Amino acid sequence: MSFHTRSLLVGVVLLAAVAGSLAFAPLAQAAGETTVRLSPVNQSVEANDTTTVDIVVENASEGVRSYDVSVLLERDGVASVADVELKGDPGFSDVTPGDDRQRVRITAGTADTATGSNVTIATVTFTANGTGTAPVALSVNALGDSDNVAYSVSRTVNGSLTVGDADAGEDTTAPVADAGDDLTTPVNTTVTLNASGSTDNVGIDTYQWDLDGDGTVERTTETPTVTTSFARPGTTAVELSVIDAAGNTDSDTVNVTAVSDSEGVTVRLDPESSRVSRGNETAVDVVVENVTNGVRSYDISVSTAAGSPVTFENATLAGDPGFRSVDIAPNGDRISITAAAADTPDTGAVTVATVTVRGTHSGTATLEATVTALGDEDNEPYTVGTVSNTSVTVGQRTGPPAIVADRLPTDVDNDGVYEDINGDGNVSVSDVQAMFANRDDDALRQQRGAFDFTGDGDINIVDVQRLFADVRGRPA
Repeated sequence: MSFHTRSLLVGVVLLAAVAGSLAFAPLAQAAGETTVRLSPVNQSVEANDTTTVDIVVENASEGVRSYDVSVLLERDGVASVADVELKGDPGFSDVTPGDDRQRVRITAGTADTATGSNVTIATVTFTANGTGTAPVALSVNALGDSDNVAYSVSRTVNGSLTVGDADAGEDTTAPVADAGDDLTTPVNTTVTLNASGSTDNVGIDTYQWDLDGDGTVERTTETPTVTTSFARPGTTAVELSVIDAAGNTDSDTVNVTAVSDSEGVTVRLDPESSRVSRGNETAVDVVVENVTNGVRSYDISVSTAAGSPVTFENATLAGDPGFRSVDIAPNGDRISITAAAADTPDTGAVTVATVTVRGTHSGTATLEATVTALGDEDNEPYTVGTVSNTSVTVGQRTGPPAIVADRLPTDVDNDGVYEDINGDGNVSVSDVQAMFANRDDDALRQQRGAFDFTGDGDINIVDVQRLFADVRGRPA
């Protein structure tokens, strides 16, 4: 797009009359934080040649629908603005150069750009008029996304343009790389590496980063900063290589030490306390908190004192481990759980096992967890900080006696009536059949409050029918 496009403003007036708020109406609250930069940041060109620089929006997740930006050559006589190409085919635009062609202001609306991490909104062409280096300054007056919501521009990255004499000879001066000071960061926390201290006699073209110290470049940028994170504790020698336009290069290393949270992960038994009637069972979860990379393997035991009023009955393991082992001590006072190749949630509080506990006699039992091993998705061990235990109080049973065999009925939803007539832990048509068969037995009638589903003070076929309707209404 050349400078004659300023005449499009006549069309803008008409378009604004039709589109109304599609023009530069006030934008809503910021859509997100972004950086706008020139690309390349630094470049060289021979005298009388032309070169281009892109205006790039980072983190433009919702695209760029409108923009008002300016580019300024901060040294006269080196180059001038020759042309501007607008991206996204804007419905209206205004490209206004300064009288001396050392600056240009670019305004556009109803553009349809790409979305993503690096979106080019305009390309400026410079003509090299003399020799020397001119800083190129970028300013952003407004930047809106596809929903006409303003981006928050936290940073702009300027550049430089060096015009050399074709007969002046090749640039053989290497840049000086500066990867910044050594630093420490928590694991799995974004950290910014800053090479802005690097210098060159003409200008640095690219920054190459070997982020994990394995000798392979993971990121190449035109700006001196890069963000990364480290999943495991330890020190990584991150290597920076800077390259100028002539291919001269230099390297520097910064040591980044990643440390675990001061307390590491925590393991707790959940809930903190619970009650169970004698002869009944309750469940206790083994929960790992502050997980940052899943739990792939674990070796954990839960124990109680000898003669405790509870015994361990079983355990179910989360994450569908590829191999597992659940061992219960002969007297039931300890359960050991070992698993590997599990697939658990990646972050947060992760339940790795649920232990079934049965009350045997009245009293309170303390359950203690012991963690022998705990590994993440990369088979790296977690540092275990605190381990929180739990207590289970066993009381006298107040519910009805056994109706079927020796299994005690249970109140599965704690509403005061015992839907699980046959005591198998589920509510199904089998319970309806058991109630119908035993509706006149003393075991039911003497505990009529426990089985009075209609609430009329009696137990009869209507209660059986109400239980049947309740079973039919429950999800399969």
